[in-house]
Amino acid sequence: MQVLTDVHKDWVRRIKYLPAHTSIVSCSSNGKDSLVVRDIDKKKKPYVFRVTKGIDCFDVSLLWNIIATGSSDAVRLWNPYVTNKPVAVLKGHQLAVIDVVIYEDQGLVFSFAKEETLRIWCIKEHYCLHSINLKFPLDARLPDHFSHVFLLQVSPLNTLLITCSDVIAEMKMQNSHQGGARVRNVVTHSRPLCGALYNKRLNQVIVGCTNSLVSVWDFESGQRIIQFSTAHDQEELAYMTLDADEKRLLNASRNGSITVWNFTNGHCLHRLEPATTDEITGVVDIAERNCFISVGWSKRIVVYEKDLTSFHIDPSLEWKGGQLHKEDILSIDYCPPHFIATGSFDGEIIIWHADTESIFRRLRKPSSSSRRSSRNYRGYTDSRHGPGRHAVDNLSFLKSRIHIRSSDCGHLVSSQHNKIYFWNILSSDSRGLASFRATEDRADTILAIHIDSREETLVVGDTGGNISIWDIATYCMPDIIPEKEPPIMIRWKAHDLAVMSVQYIHHKANDFLLTASADQTARVWTVGGHFVGTFGQSFKWNVKDPSTYQHPKTPWNNIDTQLLSSSRSSLNIKNTSLYSINKYFENTDDVVDDNDEKNEEEIQQTPTKDSTKSVLGDQYAKKYHRRMESRRRRRQDMGEIDINQTVRFGKTCSPFQVIKTPDMEEFFLPRNVPMTPNMRERDGSRNLFGFARENISLPNLQSSRSKSPMWHPPSQLSNRHLDS
Repeated sequence: MQVLTDVHKDWVRRIKYLPAHTSIVSCSSNGKDSLVVRDIDKKKKPYVFRVTKGIDCFDVSLLWNIIATGSSDAVRLWNPYVTNKPVAVLKGHQLAVIDVVIYEDQGLVFSFAKEETLRIWCIKEHYCLHSINLKFPLDARLPDHFSHVFLLQVSPLNTLLITCSDVIAEMKMQNSHQGGARVRNVVTHSRPLCGALYNKRLNQVIVGCTNSLVSVWDFESGQRIIQFSTAHDQEELAYMTLDADEKRLLNASRNGSITVWNFTNGHCLHRLEPATTDEITGVVDIAERNCFISVGWSKRIVVYEKDLTSFHIDPSLEWKGGQLHKEDILSIDYCPPHFIATGSFDGEIIIWHADTESIFRRLRKPSSSSRRSSRNYRGYTDSRHGPGRHAVDNLSFLKSRIHIRSSDCGHLVSSQHNKIYFWNILSSDSRGLASFRATEDRADTILAIHIDSREETLVVGDTGGNISIWDIATYCMPDIIPEKEPPIMIRWKAHDLAVMSVQYIHHKANDFLLTASADQTARVWTVGGHFVGTFGQSFKWNVKDPSTYQHPKTPWNNIDTQLLSSSRSSLNIKNTSLYSINKYFENTDDVVDDNDEKNEEEIQQTPTKDSTKSVLGDQYAKKYHRRMESRRRRRQDMGEIDINQTVRFGKTCSPFQVIKTPDMEEFFLPRNVPMTPNMRERDGSRNLFGFARENISLPNLQSSRSKSPMWHPPSQLSNRHLDS
């Protein structure tokens, strides 16, 4: 038994074990150590999150890479590796939040507060989708909420149980199915991807996800070749690239370690020892100097000399030009054989001499308005709302233009927030040659750019999942009339979540795009935006045969529900019901056994389960079915409701217009209608139907009565006369 002491200075409110990271997450009401993520082996420094009023509840999602916390003032979303500031603060509850739970399938956060209000938040957009006021049948008793209010049962039940005293509220969530069968979403890996690389030597695609799992695929068919784990001491994979010869794979993790792999057989060749425990954001291979250079959150440029005889390679921090960056370095690029460019979170871009390690030019000085929040900025879910407006996320040299010494020529391309900048490395103008917004939505941030080998096309991927292609063949070239922005060739929606990497591929069959996203998918597209396929789908494609492409279908055509969609229509609350907790234990025959194993290679179709079956027992389910059947009969008897009739007189619904009544039709009574003695006695003042004589004009009836005292034959009496 192991005891972890001095974790909190106040009562521990909740605790959770993460087996994937061998860590324990706990929270307390103390403002100095509100949430602590600690390694049980005590080998790593703990992550301590601070909230002024403490944290009462939390939930962790490794899929979305967030921690949701609830306190007395709001619900907060955190990046697990960023402790200084939350990704988002979700306000809306009037009283203290007593429980939160993450619904990973649809990207939602459920929160429940003491005012008995359930709120449903979107993880991606950070706004409230729905608010439900729950009224528990407690009579005159005060509500008694336990420490754990929520119990979420995911697929296939999709049920959320909410407890209060001796009452349970059940909320069932139902997705719309097509064809009576549920089609599973195709994914490449079970976790968000960090990138995908194309190896033109072997015509293969290398895909890596955050749980350090790497898979190699045949580009021409989409067939998986090999899959292996590159685990970095249980740390997530943060960056991956190929060496100069494209023979080795370099993987970098969040704890600063770098490994070199033979990706054809999954054998680890070298381990580059970390200089610090900070995340690595970029690695380049300097073949002329026979070394690797890495950058990251440590703000330092680290050099690793290649040594084929040694497995462990030690770092060198003696960069001759000095460590000039004051903020986290987010990007690096190499233009052989002379220049290295680095960009940091505060917007600073520095050009270095590759051979002497001295500074060549500082293109942009640090922005004074940038605050230190790069760790918050580079998460999967916070990039759209982060404060890093000046952060240099990507750098790419236009290598064929380096020899052009004109001051009007663009040599370097960078991305900052939603803009693309072109720079001349010979100029000291901090504004750059030109810039333009490359995202359709101003709130989106560019996370991936790629320039084709001919340097004629620029491909951009943003946090909205969109891909845009720009023609830059003559953009920022000397002796050419400058344009405000290059012509855009095409833009389309490629993924549900942020695009983490994009690559333009010149293949002998056609030109293609390779994209990887945080929505767990890597896909192949034509440059015209036609969908070829997703790595991991059951049937294979042939890039030489367009008939095998998914086009004209899209990734969402055959999927019944986009699990990671944040639209309001993605959540369909079927019913919310209350049931006594005592009756719940009377039905112990309903045992939920969810052995639904995930298969990343095929689209599996399973029979549709009864979505109305309750986990509270058969007795409750039968009552529910009786209520639903009774409602169906009433609606059938009353007729269908014409929605156009409800708004005939404006926006106010008129309930009398909703009920369908048959049109008035004229009908005729028989001429010989028998009369009883009582009817004849009252004949003096009223007719046989009880109406006053003076109100009805029936000449035919009067003439027939005078001829036959025993009969009163009405002549063509209609309901129109009766209404008068």
